[in-house]
Amino acid sequence: MVIWTLFAASVATASPEVADLQTRCNTGHAEDCRALGGRYLVGAGVDADPSRGADLLQKACSEGDAVGCTQLGALHLSGVGVGYAPLKAEALFTQACTAGVGEACHYLASQYLLGIGVDTNPELARAHNLSACQRSVAAACGHLGGMLELGFGYEVNLGDAAKMRARGCDLGDATSCKKLGDIHLHGRGHPADAKKAGELYLQACRASEAEGCLALAQLAARDSIGTAADLDADAVYARALELAGPACRSGSAPSCLTVAEVLWATGRQKEAMAMNQDAAPHLDKQCRGGDFTACLTLADLIERDQGVAPSETRVDALRQQACRLGVKAHCR
Repeated sequence: MVIWTLFAASVATASPEVADLQTRCNTGHAEDCRALGGRYLVGAGVDADPSRGADLLQKACSEGDAVGCTQLGALHLSGVGVGYAPLKAEALFTQACTAGVGEACHYLASQYLLGIGVDTNPELARAHNLSACQRSVAAACGHLGGMLELGFGYEVNLGDAAKMRARGCDLGDATSCKKLGDIHLHGRGHPADAKKAGELYLQACRASEAEGCLALAQLAARDSIGTAADLDADAVYARALELAGPACRSGSAPSCLTVAEVLWATGRQKEAMAMNQDAAPHLDKQCRGGDFTACLTLADLIERDQGVAPSETRVDALRQQACRLGVKAHCR
């Protein structure tokens, strides 16, 4: 879960000086405590001090600022400025979601979706993502689409999945645009349309979605249909690598898999296989910890035979683990 977007907008538009924010915070203005806390977290106009930032968010939350509670919950999930405490995060997100903060509902849903410090719970993930989507939280709408596609908290419904992905994309979620492109490319719950898929991948790539760039490059490399035909596949592969590389170096296994796919597609198979081998243990650990997406990603990786030994038995076991975690699409 990326937390820094919670602070960036308020910090970028904040005009008061730090001293003014501190004065207003001291006199009971909770929103100013939150704004000042965000500055300390990202080092905007002050030296970065995550602990000080967390204390200010705690003050804002205690004085009734629900957005501050949301941000404090995100810190407890990341361990930035405070100790890692997912149950505290759950309580804070619940408080803020009840107060009407859509982002809090979405973060709470993500905890239940992926089992982050709590038991995986499809019904609660569905309910909280629905609340967030109704409040126009774009990523939550996209996640609902994924849940409908996989049968997590729902019966599998590919048509409704496409509608939710489209809503997320329309609201500005680049990942939803990429996933909607997949739906159009493969005709899942929607007529197959490679030209539309290319347009959606391009939209996602322009919004700095690495997997959108990867999918667009793959389409451009093999097809001569629509938007993708006018693009230089090598340049788009390079953009995907540029976007996924920093997250991979920071330890994100999914981003490393994206990097590996780019390397594989551009003739650097040995490097790709090494990255996949490194990513596999992390995915396995996440899968055993309750993250069904890691189970399915690892199963796909093993099936592709690109650095992890193929094993039908292991692939089946991983997909059955996803089933036990609530993914009906992979239940026998």
